Amino acid sequence: MTATSCVRGTGSLTITNPTQAGGDGLLGIVGGSVTVSGAIAVRCAPEISSITPASVAADGVHQSVTITGTNFAPGATVSEASSDVTFTDLIVVDATTITVDVSSTVAGAKSITVTNPNGDTTAVPGTIVFQSAPWIEGFSPNSVALDGRSHTISVAGGQFVDGSAITVAGTSVGGAVIDSTTFDDASQLTLSVTGTVLGTIDLTVTNPDGGTYTWNGALTIVDGRV
Repeated sequence: MTATSCVRGTGSLTITNPTQAGGDGLLGIVGGSVTVSGAIAVRCAPEISSITPASVAADGVHQSVTITGTNFAPGATVSEASSDVTFTDLIVVDATTITVDVSSTVAGAKSITVTNPNGDTTAVPGTIVFQSAPWIEGFSPNSVALDGRSHTISVAGGQFVDGSAITVAGTSVGGAVIDSTTFDDASQLTLSVTGTVLGTIDLTVTNPDGGTYTWNGALTIVDGRV
């Protein structure tokens, strides 16, 4: 949506009568007008053009976002209809920028509105996506033999969903190929891993909505002859 500008204040109201000719014994009407200054109050509804970043983790941790638009007034508030989101440290920087810390533990797209002190609010809410926040508690076993075979690893954690996938992070010292990730339930995944380079590997779990978690040194690739 493209935000538009508005100038607050008061406007004049002019009432004009038309001139009408008389006829058949009726008097004509001489047109005229009257102007009343300050008769109309001009109110400017806030508009949201973007929210940055557009997605944050639904992990209950407050994260700063910037709301950009127009007609933000000092004392404006930010809200979300479902009450899933909490807001703190709101600052109306100027008429086009608001910064605020947001947090939620409920994943999904949330509609954010700005309301000015006079009650004017956004006609079209802005959207921010709270991504699910998976986490990993441990691996069993936590080592894989470098023997050219695929090994089965149980991954314990939380907020896993159907479609959660584990990948090897580029920061790993060792190397491995993830043959498959199987969703068992919200607290467990089953991983098939083939080691390729001795050392530790960092693993990242990513949910379909983009929520991620990385465990550094998750697995150790050991000599298959040990």
